Amino acid sequence: MNLTIYLKFVWILCTLLIADSALSQTSYFYQKRVYPEKKLTIFNNVIKTDLVSLASGDLALLYERRFNERFGLEGGAGFLLQPNAVSSFVVFAQQCDNFKSNSGFSLLVSPRLYSWPFSNNLNCILVRAKQYENLTVGEISYGFGYILSFSDKVFMETSFYVGLIQQWPSGNKPNYLYENNMDIPYKDPILQMKISVIIGFALN
Repeated sequence: MNLTIYLKFVWILCTLLIADSALSQTSYFYQKRVYPEKKLTIFNNVIKTDLVSLASGDLALLYERRFNERFGLEGGAGFLLQPNAVSSFVVFAQQCDNFKSNSGFSLLVSPRLYSWPFSNNLNCILVRAKQYENLTVGEISYGFGYILSFSDKVFMETSFYVGLIQQWPSGNKPNYLYENNMDIPYKDPILQMKISVIIGFALN
């Protein structure tokens, strides 16, 4: 798929999710329910941010719409700073020490499945694009995690992801974020593993 078309698709999807939330605040698909014995609260709409992602230089704000007890859809956008390797471990590759980027943006979308095998667990597919100066980095990962509610408004989500990332340089001065142990830019898909620690707040 053409990368420009993909980025437009993710942007439109995130916009529709936010618009849907604004139009349906008084007509929920289901009511908020609290399960004290499982320390789990189910919300219709939440905003959240990934603390590990923030530390890595991706200042992202995420929004999730829950359609029922089992299914949700997450979208988000972020502002990219100079990256560091705190967010992930890449197999057979390493981050280039001389990579420089003044700024950029990120977009993501993630369909999510809850209540399997336990009601406070989640499984998801994460698709993300990061646009740096003269470089685009794409990611697709599978993740599983655990949700812990602190109240009927605040929760924490921890997840582990494994997947592939790919980098595409552009412009007159190609830029690479990842290279192999011989300092040669990595042009093939790269295996990645990472964790996320998310803090979320209910909108309703």
